[in-house]
Amino acid sequence: MHFHRLSAIVAQLWFLISVTRKLCVAEMYDNHVTLRQTLLKNYDPLVIPTKTGSGTVSVSMVMYMQNVQRFDESAHTLSSLVSWDIYWKDAHLSWNETEYNGVSSLHMKASTVWMPDISIINALEDQWLDWEDDILQVWSSGDVMWILSEN
Repeated sequence: MHFHRLSAIVAQLWFLISVTRKLCVAEMYDNHVTLRQTLLKNYDPLVIPTKTGSGTVSVSMVMYMQNVQRFDESAHTLSSLVSWDIYWKDAHLSWNETEYNGVSSLHMKASTVWMPDISIINALEDQWLDWEDDILQVWSSGDVMWILSEN
């Protein structure tokens, strides 16, 4: 008798926990959607992301060599797989975390925000980085991180 009662209580608790979890996930999703819509409402990706809309943006790049694919000493060429971590601050993409239930960062599609013009010029052929479909991580401070891999 006690076992069946205990099983019923455990089942009810499990149901309450799963419903509460689903509600929390839905609320978190809503906070992210609302925040993204608010940030992009009057955002222009063609305007430099400073408070005044003019000046310069400091962009930091870190290159990690993942693999040397080919090294030709006689031709003085090196083919490698690298990844880049690229950072900058966007003054228009900052928010107060407490107003969005603690959302500290979110992901945004690169085509929706200002992106630095970056070209690899020390290559056999100049390459503009194809970034329109890349996903950026943006923190509440306005710090932006773009991670990409290129050959």
